[in-house]
Amino acid sequence: MASSSSASEINNSSTSPEPGPLMRLLLNAKDQSPSQPTPLEKKEPEKDLNWYLPLYKASLQGDWESAREFFNRDPDAVTAKITHSLETVLHIAVGTVMAINFVKELLELIQPEILPSLRDQAGQTPLHYAAIFGNVEAAKLLVNRSPAMTNAPSNTGFLPIHLAAGYANKDAVSYLLTVTRDDIQPNPFRDESGAELLNLMIIAEFYDLALYMIQLYPGLATAKSPAGNSALSIIARKDLSVSGGSSVKIWETFLYSRMPAYFWNLYEHPKRKYPDNPDIGCQSCARICCCIRKLNFCGLSVVPSYGQKFIEGCQKLQAAFWKIIVNLGMSE
Repeated sequence: MASSSSASEINNSSTSPEPGPLMRLLLNAKDQSPSQPTPLEKKEPEKDLNWYLPLYKASLQGDWESAREFFNRDPDAVTAKITHSLETVLHIAVGTVMAINFVKELLELIQPEILPSLRDQAGQTPLHYAAIFGNVEAAKLLVNRSPAMTNAPSNTGFLPIHLAAGYANKDAVSYLLTVTRDDIQPNPFRDESGAELLNLMIIAEFYDLALYMIQLYPGLATAKSPAGNSALSIIARKDLSVSGGSSVKIWETFLYSRMPAYFWNLYEHPKRKYPDNPDIGCQSCARICCCIRKLNFCGLSVVPSYGQKFIEGCQKLQAAFWKIIVNLGMSE
């Protein structure tokens, strides 16, 4: 049996010769099952911005009924970029200031965790827009919905409170001061970011808020912004304009007049007295006060009702600055 089986194997091998290289390649290709083509992912074509034009108009007009009908047809439009600046409908509604009810209804359709990620081309959230346009009501709605938005920076590193000060919206600054956190990063109340915020407040002439900042964060009195400007340097460059084309440097008017006597005693004789103000140790004060009296006498009102508040704010701010500087000097 063994010999017969081996003989049959020999016969089979002789009748079916081993295939050559080309034949093996063909046989292997035939044996392999053809691979199924990978189906292409079906992607929705990007909508032309003209598609969102009715929604854009509805958000400008505060027309919630028309907006809701649009969202029923296109649910993704709630968070879609509908302008060339990559603004969402929430950005537009907040910027109109008047469409508060529109903003309320729209926020009900957006998950709170998504709000900080809604950004325009400049990386600004809807809360940045509320700060820019002074829309305090919208800011409150946004912060109540997503508190994390207060510390969300734009592409330039500005927080909403920076833009509120930069656009001189005092009510927005006052509100954001109460809700912006100082225990997480980015922190707008320290280092360069804090100095930038303080400088913007001084430029906007929000001296009461600037003083409040200094009292809470004394280190800002001498901190410098990314551009190298300190609060004192900003004040020194500001002009107090008066009618008739005259102007008096703020530092000339207020800086020396608000310096405590113990500061000037470092340079003046401690027994020297000045009748205009016995608490001041600098002759410059008497000269400046006399100059202001002459301007008032000539009919050039240096301190109108608004200017009086302005001066009082400057005086308090200067006193706080110099007190901090003196304490820093004595501690060294």
